[in-house]
Amino acid sequence: MSLPASLPDRFDPAVPLADERYERFARLRVMGVGCKEAAKEAGLPVTHRNAPRFDRHPEVIARKAYLAKDDADVIAAARLMVHERLVASASLNVLSEFAILGHVEVGGRKVARVVGIDWKALKHSDRAVAITGFKFDRETGVMTEFTRDDPLQAISQLRDMYGFRAPRRTELTGKGGGPVQTIDVTKLTNDQLVQLESILAAAAPAGDVEAGEGGDRAADRAAPGAGEPAAGQPSLELPGNTR
Repeated sequence: MSLPASLPDRFDPAVPLADERYERFARLRVMGVGCKEAAKEAGLPVTHRNAPRFDRHPEVIARKAYLAKDDADVIAAARLMVHERLVASASLNVLSEFAILGHVEVGGRKVARVVGIDWKALKHSDRAVAITGFKFDRETGVMTEFTRDDPLQAISQLRDMYGFRAPRRTELTGKGGGPVQTIDVTKLTNDQLVQLESILAAAAPAGDVEAGEGGDRAADRAAPGAGEPAAGQPSLELPGNTR
């Protein structure tokens, strides 16, 4: 089955294409999958030249334009595609799923051994995306080596994708690993509190709300002479400045 050469009457781009392969192809293209890769994934007959032809079909163009309008749907579909790829990479067990078993004689009895991999079955499975490279023997054409996605890296990406990262605990300590030093301001007089506020405001970064962009608000509120210690009261000394 193939799509007509032009848009039929009353074509509605909001309705999925009648041919599921072209619908799948259009969705993959909207998600940014390459033309040839999308055609293969959708099950369309692909050659090195005809893949762009699928992308230029009027119905596919109209359907892609409609799908591209729904950002939320495109993002959700792309997220699902990434999820499926990572799951395939994380869970692929080539020997368990695609091993070819043979028998060898050991100590007078036959023992099952892995004699090869069913690459054809792997190629046509949804696990094939996890295989990233092959090496073949030039003379025999037999595959001698293959590479695959790192399963631990795929698991790590899935963990980050769904927020499964374990929470980190941070413990604050004082000097030398001791307790954090605190100041009991309840014992200070009003004049000392005003002086402390003025010192902290002066030390705050430029533009700080407390310091004020238009001047020292604490100083504006202080009465004349408020920055000086009251008669009979010791001067305020901050921790670390004690002489």
